[in-house]
Amino acid sequence: MKKIIQFLIILTLSVSCKSYLVNQYFKRVGVFDKKLKLEKISNGDKEIVLFGMHHIGKEEFYNDVKLKVDSLLKKDYLFYIEGISSKFAGKTNLTKEDSIALIELSYKFRKVLGSPLVSKNLNSDYLNLFKEKGIKIKENLIKQPTYTEFGLSQKNAINSDLTVEKLLEIYEDKYGKIILEPCDYETKFYDKSTCNTKTDTKIYDELMKTERNNSVISHILKEEKSKIAIIYGKAHFIGIKDSLQKLGYKIID
Repeated sequence: MKKIIQFLIILTLSVSCKSYLVNQYFKRVGVFDKKLKLEKISNGDKEIVLFGMHHIGKEEFYNDVKLKVDSLLKKDYLFYIEGISSKFAGKTNLTKEDSIALIELSYKFRKVLGSPLVSKNLNSDYLNLFKEKGIKIKENLIKQPTYTEFGLSQKNAINSDLTVEKLLEIYEDKYGKIILEPCDYETKFYDKSTCNTKTDTKIYDELMKTERNNSVISHILKEEKSKIAIIYGKAHFIGIKDSLQKLGYKIID
């Protein structure tokens, strides 16, 4: 969450200053990298390969990811993929009741996070955000390709992430029932709310990092396969590696 706050502060500066700082930030966190550096961790019985991803990056980087995915698939690795979904995902003919329930979920999630999870096109569109802010990126960047484009499917990958429903359930169990107010409905769920709602960094990190990381660990503990590859946002691996090391896993050089 600290990185998100730093990034939002950058967006309040002058255009030239913003562009410089964003480019420096991207270079530091690896967004300009052309190659993916894999990490491995094992407990002797299971070997886990970590694919630290970025939502945007260079085309060469994603081409390298594809090559590495292909290589591990040939070795019969099972991939764990990231993606907050819903019980309504994949349904082509939602009933009126389903549509209302899905919209309610989206409003509740926005209220809990303090900001929309998705943009109008139902995707986190960082590149358009930079254009709107007049930020010039010195490298040509593209959005992360879909998992399908990386060669992953239900045959060789599972979504080890949590659903919106589960995340809200976890929140309500700990903090109480989410009550939507009239101001919550004044804007679309993918736009900023007019409610005086601020992002609680503690809650944000609990839900968007800790609980989702715990879901990955839970899948690993129950997994029968001994060769696993996790293709997740790079920031998740700090917590995931820490949890695995506490369970006896060791980093492989």
